[in-house]
Amino acid sequence: MSSVFADIGDMRKQPAPNNAVSATPATLPRLLTLKQLRTNLTISRTTVWRAVRLGTFPAPLQLTPTRIAWRETDVLAWLAAREAGGRHGIIEIGRR
Repeated sequence: MSSVFADIGDMRKQPAPNNAVSATPATLPRLLTLKQLRTNLTISRTTVWRAVRLGTFPAPLQLTPTRIAWRETDVLAWLAAREAGGRHGIIEIGRR
């Protein structure tokens, strides 16, 4: 059994093949939970989901069957677009 673990240790020392995708913390997108969104944007859970449903807020990623998150880059782009367009509400009046 010790030889199996030795093989795994040897595999870690070998460089990844050229066609392998290697992700480092610097290349992974930062993900935000609903709680983090609510805290940073000071909006309610209902408002977030209503805006997602209306298409006025980025949709989350389904990470697992019970876990979702938003890409920070998507949320920042949404904020920048809101600032540039002069829109202040997350839900636009009259859109349904």
